[in-house]
Amino acid sequence: MLIKICAVKTFSFMEECKEELTTVKECLVIKKEELTEANDLIQRLNDEILCLKNELETYKSQPLDRKSKGNSLFAEVDDRRVHLQQVNKEMKEAYLAMKAERIQHLDTIRRLKLENCRLTEKWKLDYKEIGQDDAAIKETYQDRITALEDLVQQYKNDLAAKPLVIGPNDLSHYKYFQFMLKEKSDAIEELRRRVFEISRNEMFSAETIKRINEERRKWRIEAFAKEKLLEYYASQTDQDVAEKIKQEVKADMRNSDVNECRETFSKYRSSSRRTSAWRSLRELSSDEEDDVQFPENGRIKQEKDSAENKVEVREDEEPIKIESDDSVVEIKEVETKNVDKADKENVSDNLPVRERKNVRFTEATISPLKSKPTRSRGVIVEHSVVHFDD
Repeated sequence: MLIKICAVKTFSFMEECKEELTTVKECLVIKKEELTEANDLIQRLNDEILCLKNELETYKSQPLDRKSKGNSLFAEVDDRRVHLQQVNKEMKEAYLAMKAERIQHLDTIRRLKLENCRLTEKWKLDYKEIGQDDAAIKETYQDRITALEDLVQQYKNDLAAKPLVIGPNDLSHYKYFQFMLKEKSDAIEELRRRVFEISRNEMFSAETIKRINEERRKWRIEAFAKEKLLEYYASQTDQDVAEKIKQEVKADMRNSDVNECRETFSKYRSSSRRTSAWRSLRELSSDEEDDVQFPENGRIKQEKDSAENKVEVREDEEPIKIESDDSVVEIKEVETKNVDKADKENVSDNLPVRERKNVRFTEATISPLKSKPTRSRGVIVEHSVVHFDD
């Protein structure tokens, strides 16, 4: 019996151990999955860290901006200096703008204070006029009341001073007094009506004057507001016109500077043209044996019998003219050097783009592009020459 009990306990313990083992295995599987996910996450994070490190190194090796000169210490100092200069310039511009705005606001405050003082004075005058109108109306009503009270008092005094005594048998006296009383009553009523109309007209006049003054003050305020609005628009227009004039003046100054530079450059070119042309003419006249070839549109004809040629050098900007009996040759720009007749070279690579087109290589010249590099002995620059035949 004891063995069975032990066997049952052992079996139950084994079942519990199996269940616990199953639970532990499930937990182990879950932990393995979590560990795998954690390893994958760590791998991704390591890859991202590596990429970020590479990007950081790339950013460190690159300059701060496009205008930066490098990543060295001097370049960083120079970049910092340029940045500080730019910031200082922006702050200076902002300071000047704020200063101009402050001056404008101070001017506006001053004008508003003056307008406030003027409006205060006007409002005081308006308040005084309103008080005068109210006092006039009160005085009119008071006069009316005083007149009525005086009339009532006069009636009482008359009745007290002259009591009406009529005898019982005196009918004729009664009719006479009744007739006289009727006439007096009619006259009194007429006077009362006239006084009432006069006082009413005075009251109406006072009320009308008050309304007219109110309307006048209202329209005066409206006119003042419109006047200030027109002044504001006029000031804005004046500012726009002044700004436009300032821009036109700046444009004129720039144009005048450009024109002066152009005039100076043209004078320099004209003087250089005259000097080079005169030198070339002297060389051409002295070296009659040299043969210089020009483009097809014009040539310089050298004749041995041209003893009557006259050379005129003018001081203005016009080109130099050679006057002869046969032709007039107008030379614009010719620069020559002493070149040997046997070895001539035209170097066109060092010339400007516009002057390269006018260079021609002849049979007597050697192209520097096809030949070996040799020492150049001279430069012949040829330009367009206009030839006029008589």
